Amino acid sequence: MIVQLSNRRSANSSIDQPEVKRGTPLYEQIYDALWKLIFSGEIAPGQRLSDRDWALRLNTSRTPVREAMRQMARDGVLVSLENGGYGVQSVDPEGLANLYKCRAPLAALAVHDTTLAGNKRLFTDIADVIRNISNAIVKRDADKALKLNSRFHDLIVEGCQNPHLINIMRNLEKLILFYRIALVKKSAKDNRADYFDHLGRAAERQMEIAVTMERGNAAAAARLMEQHLLLSAEDMARLLPVE
Repeated sequence: MIVQLSNRRSANSSIDQPEVKRGTPLYEQIYDALWKLIFSGEIAPGQRLSDRDWALRLNTSRTPVREAMRQMARDGVLVSLENGGYGVQSVDPEGLANLYKCRAPLAALAVHDTTLAGNKRLFTDIADVIRNISNAIVKRDADKALKLNSRFHDLIVEGCQNPHLINIMRNLEKLILFYRIALVKKSAKDNRADYFDHLGRAAERQMEIAVTMERGNAAAAARLMEQHLLLSAEDMARLLPVE
């Protein structure tokens, strides 16, 4: 079976329902489908998820749904509820700060090793992505800027040539993206320019990182990346409401 997002909606829900078809292991595809709904904002921070409800929506047993949700709890995007089921992780300044404290030294290591690898074409691609981020900021295209920001980090991680670090960072980036998408949606709702100011400051720091990498100064680039992410976390925390 394969779970794919479709335009089919249930009678009692406004959420596009995943469609179950034949394919790879069911729980893995339910897992992917639920992540997509979270990334799209159709499943929101703080929302309760019931394995019974999702089994009914997918016309499947509860077992693969439970397994998918257990994996998402291990990812950190779902939390177990005392009365059963799971809730989507709330997005708050403390959680964001703790997440970035974990991310910053790992991203610094990726920058260090990618710089030492000395792939000149990769350095050019990274600089091009940052310029495109700046263009997206000028056009006030938050969604595009968010995607390009993810691409900036993906390129650096892909270039580090450390499969263990790549795997850890890919898993962590899903949770990072969850937080950033929630912040983008809040900023859009409140019609605030603060988020674009944050993106502009971040893009300037990213370009400094890219230039330092191209010069081959791995230690300095690593320090800049760690500082950049910790500053980004502080910036983003100021934009999040305290609930």
